[in-house]
Amino acid sequence: MRVLTIIKATALAVIVGWVVPTAPAKAEEVTYECVAQRRQYPSEVWGRFRNLIQPRMVFVVDEAARTATVWDPLIEQVYGGAVEGNLREESDRKLVVTWNIFSRGFNLAQARMEFRASLIKQSNKLIVTAVPIGYPERFFARGGCVQTS
Repeated sequence: MRVLTIIKATALAVIVGWVVPTAPAKAEEVTYECVAQRRQYPSEVWGRFRNLIQPRMVFVVDEAARTATVWDPLIEQVYGGAVEGNLREESDRKLVVTWNIFSRGFNLAQARMEFRASLIKQSNKLIVTAVPIGYPERFFARGGCVQTS
């Protein structure tokens, strides 16, 4: 009876296309595509930093390696592609990624910005904080994310 059950299960696996791994599976990367809406600030404050927090962000997280890759249009403009972020927290409830952007303007002035994105997994809510180093302002945006892989 047990042999018949194993044969049926194997036949079902072949028909459905299931593959039984022979080695431990490598943890997959998880991709989150996010949309954020920044808070409105008075123009004299926000004017200098109005594009710090971008409306569209992508996070690729490898939980096994404890790494994260971050992309948004500002990162694309400064670096030409995604940057590596720091996976600060990863649990069933929450994901926290931090990253920095260093930029040099036309007058060779340097700017350094620190970013922190917190994703509440159950509700897919996103909170992003941006801090331009050397300035007293702190900027916030809220939005949501969709897990695409």
